[in-house]
Amino acid sequence: MLRDALYRLEEHCINFPEKCSEDNYWQRFDTIVKTVTNLQKEISKQKQEDAKKVENEKEKLKYFSKLSDDDKTKYNLKN
Repeated sequence: MLRDALYRLEEHCINFPEKCSEDNYWQRFDTIVKTVTNLQKEISKQKQEDAKKVENEKEKLKYFSKLSDDDKTKYNLKN
């Protein structure tokens, strides 16, 4: 995503050099890098949260698998 965004910025500046002064170019460059970095942090955070949920479900399954047949029936866990 970062590579594509920076490529498009460069392409824009090649096609419209009057709209890409040095300061303007580097401001846009920084904005793109910061935005993609923040997005990646959010994605990583969500992946960690998802991994925790999976781990919690795994622990529940371990617990329920150790229940007696009577308890499984009591909690409607038997097929």
